[in-house]
Amino acid sequence: MPTYNTKAKVSPDHELEVRLPTELAEGEYSVVIQVNHQLRPHALRTPLTFGSLHLGALRGETFRREDTYGDDGR
Repeated sequence: MPTYNTKAKVSPDHELEVRLPTELAEGEYSVVIQVNHQLRPHALRTPLTFGSLHLGALRGETFRREDTYGDDGR
């Protein structure tokens, strides 16, 4: 089975445009698309920032699993 390496262009409508060599005969083919995930600069997102919640001073509170779920082994 021959393998063709080429570039393809995806339009904003999510349509695929690709050029194939002329040696490929006209007809219906099964095609596998392998996508290399390389982020383009305009596709990068800014990191999320979360605000803080001031709860005041802690006075010996514990946050153990048993305090949340009990001793039933969860």
